[in-house]
Amino acid sequence: MIVGVVYNHPQPLPYGEAKDKISEDAVLEEVSDVQQALRDLGHHVVLLPLKNDIAGFVQKLSSTPLDCVFNICEGAYGCGVHEMNLPALLELLRIPYTGSPPMALGCCLDKATAKRVLLGAGLPTPSFKVVQTRVEPVGPLPYPLIVKPSREDGGRGVSGESVVYDEAALKERIRYVLEKYRQPALVESFIDGRELNVSLIGNDSPETLAISEVEFTKLPNGFPRILTFDGKWLEKSREYADTPVTCPASVDASLKRRLEEISKKAFQVLGCMGYARIDFRVDVKGEPYIIDVNPNPDISRKAGFAKSAEKSGLTYPQLIQRILNLAINRFSTFKPAEPVRIRKMEEEDVPSVLNLLDSINAFKRMEVAVAREVIEAYLKKPEGGDYSIYVADYLENQAAGYICLGPTPLTEGTYDIYWIAVNPRFQSQGVGKKLLRFAEQHVRSLGGRKIIIETSSKKEYEAARSLYVAHGFKEVARISSFYASGDDKIIYEKNLSN
Repeated sequence: MIVGVVYNHPQPLPYGEAKDKISEDAVLEEVSDVQQALRDLGHHVVLLPLKNDIAGFVQKLSSTPLDCVFNICEGAYGCGVHEMNLPALLELLRIPYTGSPPMALGCCLDKATAKRVLLGAGLPTPSFKVVQTRVEPVGPLPYPLIVKPSREDGGRGVSGESVVYDEAALKERIRYVLEKYRQPALVESFIDGRELNVSLIGNDSPETLAISEVEFTKLPNGFPRILTFDGKWLEKSREYADTPVTCPASVDASLKRRLEEISKKAFQVLGCMGYARIDFRVDVKGEPYIIDVNPNPDISRKAGFAKSAEKSGLTYPQLIQRILNLAINRFSTFKPAEPVRIRKMEEEDVPSVLNLLDSINAFKRMEVAVAREVIEAYLKKPEGGDYSIYVADYLENQAAGYICLGPTPLTEGTYDIYWIAVNPRFQSQGVGKKLLRFAEQHVRSLGGRKIIIETSSKKEYEAARSLYVAHGFKEVARISSFYASGDDKIIYEKNLSN
């Protein structure tokens, strides 16, 4: 399976603390772990980092033949509010993807919206108020309170000062969030007690994994019993050392059952899919309250989700494969609107194929003329000649693409793909992928050992080169300035015995 790993390449943060960059950079470790697991499982992996060139990213995404995207993208331009846009784009491109859909990601990132949905479903969450200005009254919420950014994750903006006990500290913390994070502040009733995390995996009927607990017993007297940003990310900090995570947590059967029931319902009412983590505070009376819902949480090997999965009997590769399977099953209807079929080229296909070639700006007039000559040579001797040409057409019998290949002269079992082209109208629908797969099967059936493709290094051929690499072709040679000054010939090879 060809799996694209999409992630937000770390960017400068437009707001927040300088140390917040640590959580932004952590995505690279997650990408590395997921990539290695997918490769160990036998999948071909294509890394697709989202940087500031959004148009270029969309072009590469739409031109790469993917069976599924493993979505690790947490935002764009250094802002988490754009996290929901990536799965929306994938749905428009009809590419299956892992994890939660756009609405769930957007709703859960906006903590106040998520809390309103939870309350509407009768699920427990602390009382709260969203404050958008420094002069806005908080209302009758009793102290102590906790103040945090309303649209951040990863613990950004949360420190020991986030828990406030009087009006002066409350106003100061609200000012800090408004100015430092440039978004409304979420003011919540602070639930003093235990902090438990419930990880879930599944789609419509999720199952819970082993429950984790953040331990607070090592924290010094006077420091609020919370998991801060430093406690999550700064491994050399005192707060990190003083808030270890235990899995499985020691919880009685009654509390465990209630946590699991609430978590499953929260997962469903917020529209989560694939996997998620629900964070709870449990007060001194044993009453649980949802303080955060995390769709698409960190699934690096050392993250809490992977540890919960391991304690539940899932190895890391098994976890990654299961998340992938959930995506494939969920998007089983994502297929081209019309079936494509590949067949031998016939005389009546010539006008359609030539129109296809003319519609591709990367091809020069001279190149199209050469392609015409090859087509004419093939039609004169369609069986046993130097070339085999196949077209991909849809039900309307219009050439969506074509491929020309043949045995390389003076070799045994080596074949060249001389031409492969897809009508721009049918790009991003898997036509190029089907043509390449067909060519490989055809060459195998003839006893072929390897396939060679030569192409240009120009930017116009970037999509074609990505297609070849995604299908396991490797660059084996490059002749500098072969076609023209600055235009190299790149030679790709695929050994069919591998």
